Amino acid sequence: MNQANQVFYSTCPKNEITKPSSWRYPLPILTGVDLISPYVNKENQGNTFFAVGGDLLHKMYQSPSTSIWTSQQVTLPPPKTTTPANSFSSYTTRIQIVDENKLPKVNFELKISAETRGTFIINNLYYVLGTNPIPINTDAHGSLTIIESIGNINGTKLTVTDGVTTVKIDPMKKPLNKVASLNTPEKIKAATITKPDGSTSKLVSGDIPKSDLELAAQTNQTLGNAYTEVAKKTPKPMEMAVYLPHPTVQLESIGDKIAADFGDLEKWLEHAVDFAVKFVKDAASGFLSFVVEIGDKTFHALLDCAEKIASAAKWVFNAIKTAIKDVLKFLEFLFEWQDIIRTKKVMKNLFQIFLQHEVDQIEVFKKEMNAEFAKAISAINKWADIPDNWDGLGKAANQTPASRSDSSSGKDSTTTYLSHHFQNNAKNTSHKKPQDPVNAPSDPMEVLFDAIKKEGQIFDQVIDELEKLSSDFKDLDLGSFLKKLVAILADGVLESVENVLDALLDLLYLLAKASVKALEAPIHIPVISDILEDIGIPEFSIVDIVTLIAAVPVTIGYKIANNETPFPKSEHTNYLIQVKDFKTLQNDLNGGSTNQTLFTNTMALSEKSSSGVVPERYKEALYVMGHTGGAFLIFVSTIVTGFEAMEETGQNPIALPSAAVNFAAMGMVGGVNLLIPKDPLKQPELVWISRGTLVTVILCKILFSGPVQAKFGKATGIMKNLKMKDGRAVGAIINCILIIPALTCSIYHFYELGKEGKSAVEPDHDDAIIDETSNITSYIQRIAYCVAVNNKNPEVKGVSVGVMSVASLITCGLQFAEIAVNASGSNSN
Repeated sequence: MNQANQVFYSTCPKNEITKPSSWRYPLPILTGVDLISPYVNKENQGNTFFAVGGDLLHKMYQSPSTSIWTSQQVTLPPPKTTTPANSFSSYTTRIQIVDENKLPKVNFELKISAETRGTFIINNLYYVLGTNPIPINTDAHGSLTIIESIGNINGTKLTVTDGVTTVKIDPMKKPLNKVASLNTPEKIKAATITKPDGSTSKLVSGDIPKSDLELAAQTNQTLGNAYTEVAKKTPKPMEMAVYLPHPTVQLESIGDKIAADFGDLEKWLEHAVDFAVKFVKDAASGFLSFVVEIGDKTFHALLDCAEKIASAAKWVFNAIKTAIKDVLKFLEFLFEWQDIIRTKKVMKNLFQIFLQHEVDQIEVFKKEMNAEFAKAISAINKWADIPDNWDGLGKAANQTPASRSDSSSGKDSTTTYLSHHFQNNAKNTSHKKPQDPVNAPSDPMEVLFDAIKKEGQIFDQVIDELEKLSSDFKDLDLGSFLKKLVAILADGVLESVENVLDALLDLLYLLAKASVKALEAPIHIPVISDILEDIGIPEFSIVDIVTLIAAVPVTIGYKIANNETPFPKSEHTNYLIQVKDFKTLQNDLNGGSTNQTLFTNTMALSEKSSSGVVPERYKEALYVMGHTGGAFLIFVSTIVTGFEAMEETGQNPIALPSAAVNFAAMGMVGGVNLLIPKDPLKQPELVWISRGTLVTVILCKILFSGPVQAKFGKATGIMKNLKMKDGRAVGAIINCILIIPALTCSIYHFYELGKEGKSAVEPDHDDAIIDETSNITSYIQRIAYCVAVNNKNPEVKGVSVGVMSVASLITCGLQFAEIAVNASGSNSN
């Protein structure tokens, strides 16, 4: 280090230290340094040093195989959870492992190695990877998310193996191909950076001379070809400069050049001012050579590996006055946030008007259910007509629920971008300001506790039997599973729920509006808040974030399948964002004429479909949005709710995020099923019970995740399965009790679908079977959660959370299967 605070780097063979001619030309690789501490890493013999400049501490290390230097800023934990997160460009790779049934392999060991030593964040943990493979286990999704921070185009090649199959990962391939595609001046001038807010800017300034653009375009193509050629060559061990004592070489007709390691030379250029770069083919080796003229000296380094070629591309753009940060923005995946935000707005509005409609109907539900309960019980007595098999359901009766489920569908590093950060940071969710209390009146609560206690023995028995069945559910075919469920729900079990539902609806009527309003309170989530601020959302609620998380895969997946965004800028999209009445939307989607005036005048539409209602294309987009969004949030809940269930009590910071992904998923799927029904339940009495149960479950989920939860800890001694003095445990028990009427409706719907048999209309009939199967698996998830939060034994908790995760993933996969069935039906039409 010299007096100008520059760090110089030079090497020579150990046995020639005293010979001046054996030393490499010293090159400055870092500036602005106050202190330095060098060492050789014994793991890979790589040169490494810590450097302090100002108030920053950096770690610099050189790859022995590529000579490229990597700078890593050493950071400390944030002083508080609201401290802004650091932003950086990265290569993100998501690896999904599934078994023969397409179920994720959870906690499955993979071995990962890197061609050059590097640092990575893998499933939110810090790892150092090198040439020796290390074991890393998959998460609750059966996946690994690998993030490598980059400051240039070059990244690290990885090798992943499970001992049988080996996969090579090259994160640089797509970016380099995109750079190589800029092979004409016109293409370079047309290259555009799209910002999160939807605005755009040109990659390259418009005042660059044409001759410079022509040279850059030619060089881009040359680098692309070189990258392809290097990939074909058999890798050989690279020698460090310390073993190369020759200071100059002859390179074709350019004259004498000073040999340098590419990494050292590149580091110098980052701080140099006046220099020129050329790319010349080295006749002796066949590789490109990176030639740099600085002052009266000329240096060269061979580009003999993919990493060097990727890194060298930076200097092509530097020559046409384009910074690497702009190049990286151009190469980043284009999320097109404005399309995603429109999808989110439609999704949020659908959820809100559905929820508001259901809240407004609480008194109606109670009145109708009280009137219809006896009729419903009479209708259920027809179960005596059910044969020993469920052949009327077709092949579905002999298949396991998992056989049609593929929870890995549509998951990659782009669709899981927000959800990955959400599940890793949700535990640090905080409200931006104190919340208004929601006071739970004691009288209705006591009535509810008494109703549960009165039927407690029956509920305990049903929950015990459902718990036993849940441990075997993934191995049972649907027909066998239904027969066992029918046996559990026999002998008047439904009658015991009536008083509990009555008491719950009374309580919800008093608390629902305040609890729903509380969902709009502004919150802060580390990393997520910073990402949203960058895309123009400085403040958000829990409903905002869960709908945005779902909107990402919905929008990306829809574009891939249909080559267009689900909700383009249009008056029809504006209507879906702004309509404030669920019944109005229901009428307009299904050809109703009652609300035509609202649709055309209030929303100022200049055109309508031929029938005067929302066009079929938007109806299809809503269907995909509801089921894809719901499926994805169920997928997210696998980890988030798993973490929450392992907490000792319900008074934990992840309770609200966990509840939110669950009630939003139910609201999306439930809302879309009402708007766009596919061979729905027909028995009138049970339709009321089904609707009433759905809204009760959603509102209870909201209620028991908020400030009212602690009030329910008073419910002690009413059931043997109930954990003492824990409001979350009470909520889980009530959720299990509500499974009884929901399960009754599901079984009866299967009964109806079985009776339809071959006369059913496809694909709606198949869609309904899959949807009802996903309801069954979601009940298993709720039972397992109840067992987990009502048990102090960590082993029992762990097993229950495992069952819950599998059931959630199967439910998620079945929702995706519905979309596939619907798409195949649409294509055949």
